[in-house]
Amino acid sequence: ESYSSEDYYGFLDDTEGFWDENNFSNPDLLDIGIGRLPVRTVLEAETLVNKLIHYDDPATFGNWRNRIALIADDGDGTEHLRDAEFLADFMTLNYPGYNLRKIYLDMFPQQAGAGGQLSVATNTNIDQAIEQGALLLNYTGHGSETTLAQEKIITIPQINSWQNKDKLTFVVTATCEFGRYDDPSRNSGAEQALLKPDGGAIGLLSTTRPVYAGGNRILNKNFFELAFKPNNGQMPRLGKILKLTKNSSLAQVNNRNFTLLGDPSMRLAYSDPSLTVHVDAIKGNSSTPTGDTLKALSKITVTGSIKEAGQTVVTTFNGQVQITVYEKQSQVTTFGDENSNGMSNVRQVAVRENIVYEGNASVKNGLFTASFVVPKDIAYQLGAGKISLYATNRIIDVQGWQENVIIGGAALNNQPDNKPPTVRLFMNDESFVSGGLTQSEAVLLAYIEDENGINTTGISIGHELTAVLDDSKNALYLNNYYTADLDSYQSGKVRYLLKDLAPGKHTIRVKAWDTYNNSTENKLDFVVAYSEKLALAHLFNYPNPLTDRTTFQFDHNRPGEDLDVQIKIFTVSGSLVKTLTNTSIASKSHFADLSWNGQNENNQPLTPGLYIYVVTVRSKQDGSEINKTEKLVLLR
Repeated sequence: ESYSSEDYYGFLDDTEGFWDENNFSNPDLLDIGIGRLPVRTVLEAETLVNKLIHYDDPATFGNWRNRIALIADDGDGTEHLRDAEFLADFMTLNYPGYNLRKIYLDMFPQQAGAGGQLSVATNTNIDQAIEQGALLLNYTGHGSETTLAQEKIITIPQINSWQNKDKLTFVVTATCEFGRYDDPSRNSGAEQALLKPDGGAIGLLSTTRPVYAGGNRILNKNFFELAFKPNNGQMPRLGKILKLTKNSSLAQVNNRNFTLLGDPSMRLAYSDPSLTVHVDAIKGNSSTPTGDTLKALSKITVTGSIKEAGQTVVTTFNGQVQITVYEKQSQVTTFGDENSNGMSNVRQVAVRENIVYEGNASVKNGLFTASFVVPKDIAYQLGAGKISLYATNRIIDVQGWQENVIIGGAALNNQPDNKPPTVRLFMNDESFVSGGLTQSEAVLLAYIEDENGINTTGISIGHELTAVLDDSKNALYLNNYYTADLDSYQSGKVRYLLKDLAPGKHTIRVKAWDTYNNSTENKLDFVVAYSEKLALAHLFNYPNPLTDRTTFQFDHNRPGEDLDVQIKIFTVSGSLVKTLTNTSIASKSHFADLSWNGQNENNQPLTPGLYIYVVTVRSKQDGSEINKTEKLVLLR
């Protein structure tokens, strides 16, 4: 057997370093925490340094920092599920400001594949958890150098597809060899996640060799106990967490096989521990007073504040707060796969996933107010919901929560509402015109408005916020991707990343329901370019014919890139009469930034007639270039 561990460098006492593998009565203890950045080239080093710098950029602030994803393998008498549930119970009891997303393999259906069982739904949920953002992702179960679980619920191709540059997660894998960095023939899964330049992980606590469930359980538990506990008013650095975790997890030799792939001097993206976001009051505003009970179709107003530990309002805090109101917990029954010895693996798992309302409110002088209408589609039995809060002034961010918010019942004597919401659809940005061009990855934007707000609870079958691509029978559920606009519950947006779109024409349909269960549907046509190279479509000028001025317009498949645009205008005999240029910074999908007044280079009016123009577009990102030609008519 061999080991690859940095622990040796942390044993600084003269008597330490022998590493006895059998006698743990007087174990060596780490004096410092050590991390490794597993780079082989200057480019990889630059990638990691840039990720570490970007991780602390205020541009990455968001309520994803309030989320933790817990992933568990199936089988083994539900051992791995029970380990994940232990961590979930610990966080719920001690750190309720964090919202837990449970992705247990046995909660999702499996399919037979060429190499064994697979679970597409589990893969999809993990991808969504990564791309929506999670401060920390924890896995318990079986694994290898390149995959997690026999069902391959995380693979290297999957890691390569993650788009979470502004929401980098820290990953803990209590499994075998996923962080084996000393194999020169290939990158491990952990290395791939860390080295991915536009997403993946900011760091990992992973393993370099086989480990065993008993030792994993102890180390995983101790990590969670240490990672979220402030010390002298500050949150701990990764190196200190690693040192204390290892020193308190000395039950067996597999301790040394855990390693920190990341910067030991960094802190996770914790909120400021000296401040909290408070809910000061919850009031109903319907004809039947609701007190602080959130009843279906009641209008609720939440007031709150940013406070110091001594409950003093921080009057210098000005920014925004994101408010997420969660429904009561529900129970998910697992499938019970891999039952053994006549014992059932079926378990009940408590989850809190249904969102009553999510939106943003302005914070002024430390105070905020937000209103919303509770959807008709709540579970009507009374029970405890939760309000999760995240505030930022673009310098610091603050966490808060309110538990035991009573949700249930129905408000009486509400005014009827039979008007459905309105939905406007775009790809990538709001300049997109139906039928325009995209790449194989595109962001669906849905702008939705309604007088009484949008239903995102997802409780009633058929009342979900959904998107359907082409004639697919599998809808995309967008409930958890909708956020109300700043200081308004009556409008909001969905941003959803579409991946691996096939070249050619497509149609996507989005259906939305308001809080009164009125629905509407809208569709958007788009074309995926047959190549990732720069492509143009729908080139025209308007008005055409022109008398005084015309604007040149086209669609392209490189939104967000800086583009150089040149338009040369010729007579029908081929004489160049005018050249127009423009640099479109972070260009939108639909370009309409160049106009012409019908004059030549000397600002002299041209003779009426037919002219030819050639549009040349060049990407500053990769030098890709394309030309297209059209005609225009000049009248006087």
